[in-house]
This record gives sequence, structure tokens and C-alpha cells, in this order.
Amino acid sequence: MIRRATLADADAVLHCLRTAFVPFRDLYSPEAFADTTLTPETVGQRFAAMQVFVLELTGAGVVGTIACAVHDEAGQNAGGSEGVQESEPRGGLDRSAHNNARSGHISARGSREGLVRSGHIRGMAVLPDYQGKGAADQLLHAAEAALRAAGCTRVTLDTTAPLQRAIRFYERNGYRATGHVSDFYGMELFEYEKDLGAGG
Repeated sequence: MIRRATLADADAVLHCLRTAFVPFRDLYSPEAFADTTLTPETVGQRFAAMQVFVLELTGAGVVGTIACAVHDEAGQNAGGSEGVQESEPRGGLDRSAHNNARSGHISARGSREGLVRSGHIRGMAVLPDYQGKGAADQLLHAAEAALRAAGCTRVTLDTTAPLQRAIRFYERNGYRATGHVSDFYGMELFEYEKDLGAGG
């Protein structure tokens, strides 16, 4: 079951992020790894800035997580009325120049009431035993649905070169490289986008 997470789920969210990313630790800069997997201190900022979802299975508990938010082009909160919160800075809790990459930060732009809106998905992680079994699809679709309901018509996703399996997953789900590359704590961060349109 996909559900909205609460702060009571913080430890489970941290466990998913850390466990899913351990295989990539040596391929990430220390700062990028810390920003991706969060800490007991920064996970609270994630919950304050974004809508966090978890996938919870009977008998297994929380096995996956993802977060999303919506903001307008000027960075002002544009998602409160739809229940999707304003995003933390793209690419790091304290570095707005870095589009944090884990398996997903999504930037969605749509138009509502004359505003260009941006959605952001980041922090998708699934425990290894549940990867390749549809968990990531459920999480991604839940976040996309929340952004679509908030008026977003396009989403962009940032990811890193070590995450080839995640990149293939995003491509299967309709994401395409934009050619935009930015710096993520010394790593290249590649942007992908998808048109959510009238049904994604």
C-alpha cells in the first residue's frame, strides 16, 4: 500500500535510502552520498519541505519511499492547496545549485492560474529484496499522480551516471534526457524529463 508518510516513518525512510544506496557509496562523492541518503537531522527537513510517500507491505513494513513537491517558477509555494508541499532546493538541502540525484528529483512545469509550476521528485529508494518487483513503479506513479493533481504537466528527473538501472527504469517510464548536466557535489547530474500531459 502506498501512503503518505509521517515523521513516525523517518527511521524507515532513512533505512530505505541507506540500504538502497550502499552499493553506490564508493561511486559517489562523500557529500553527494550524504545528501542522497540523508541523516537523522536532514530527514526532518525533507518531511517539512516535501510530501513523502512510502510503500508499506503487510509483514514487511516500509520497503520503499519517494518524495515530491510543487512550486511556481519563482520558487514560491504553489502546492499547498493541492496537498503537495513546496520543494526543498533542487539538489541538496542546503545547496540550491545542485539537483539532488538519487533515484529521483523531479521537476515538473505546468500552468495554473497563470503560474508556471515546478514539481520536484527526489529520494526514491526501494529495499534490494523488493527491487524489480514493481515497487518503484508504484512509488513513481504515486508521485506523478500527486504532481499531476497539483497542476503539473511536465516532470524532469535528475540522476547520476552510477544509477544505470534507475536510468533504464525512468526511460521505460517515458523519461528522456534533456541534455542538461549540472554539478552535484563534484558529480555530473543528468536531467531527464517526461510530459505528464492529460494522463502521463
